[in-house]
Amino acid sequence: SDTEISELIQTGIKELPEKCREIFVLCKQEGLTYEELAAYLHISEKTVENQMSIALRKLREHLYPKLQKLLLLLFFYLFY
Repeated sequence: SDTEISELIQTGIKELPEKCREIFVLCKQEGLTYEELAAYLHISEKTVENQMSIALRKLREHLYPKLQKLLLLLFFYLFY
């Protein structure tokens, strides 16, 4: 369900390293651009980019196995 997926995403975000989590939340949930984040946090845009790459990779690693199971269950529910 949407609630389960939302909870999985929120759990994944909470498990991110502190700096990755801060940058991810400011970018994806608050809508700041990489340029705005760099200025706000007094870091380079490249650092923002690198931290976002780390955050997205870790979220994929966290979500992929769990979403695979949900999709498999959904498939069996719909077709059996």
